[in-house]
Amino acid sequence: VMTAAMYYTRNDARTLFHAVFFMPFLFGIFRLGTRDLLVVALIAAGCYGAMIPMLSVFRPQELDLPTELLRWGVMSTMLIWFAFMGGYISRLRKHLADNQAGLEHALSTIRDMAVRDELTGMHNRRFLMDALDQQHARSARTGESFCVALIDIDHFKRVNDTLGHAGGDAVLRDFSAKAAEGVRAIDFFGRY
Repeated sequence: VMTAAMYYTRNDARTLFHAVFFMPFLFGIFRLGTRDLLVVALIAAGCYGAMIPMLSVFRPQELDLPTELLRWGVMSTMLIWFAFMGGYISRLRKHLADNQAGLEHALSTIRDMAVRDELTGMHNRRFLMDALDQQHARSARTGESFCVALIDIDHFKRVNDTLGHAGGDAVLRDFSAKAAEGVRAIDFFGRY
C-alpha cells in the first residue's frame, strides 16, 4: 500500500513516506525476531526497489533516477539496520522476561521456605503464629469464635530411640500428611 502511494506521489514528496516503512519495526520489536524483521525489511526494500523501474517506464517525468536510487539505498540500509537492532531488542526483552520468570519462581520458593516446615512440608511455626494473630484480630472484629488444637504424639522419643531419627522423621511426615488430609480448606495445619 505504501509503495503504491509512493508511486503516485510527486518526486519531492515521496520522501515523506519513508518514515512509514519503519512503523512495522516499532511494533515488531515486541513480537518478531531478527529473521522475521529481516524478511519485513527485505519485502519493504524490494517493493520500493520494484517501484523505481515502474516509475522509469510508466512515469519517467516523476523520476529523478540518481536521487531515487540514493533514497532506496539509504532506506534499505536503514531497514536492515532496524531489523538487526529490533531483533537485538527483542532478544533482550525475551531474556529479561525469562529472568523475571526465574526470579518470580525463586521468590515463590523463598516465600514457601519461609512458611513451610522443611521436614513435613506443612506450615511452620512462623506461619501458624501469623495465622493465629490474624484469626484473633478477625475474631475481635467480628465477634466470631475460633479454635486452636494442639496435638502431641505421645512417647515420640521411643520412636526415635527405636527407629532412629530417620524413622522418627518418616513418622512425622506420615502423620502430617494424614492429618492434613482431614483439615478443611479454610483451616490451617502445621508443625508448631
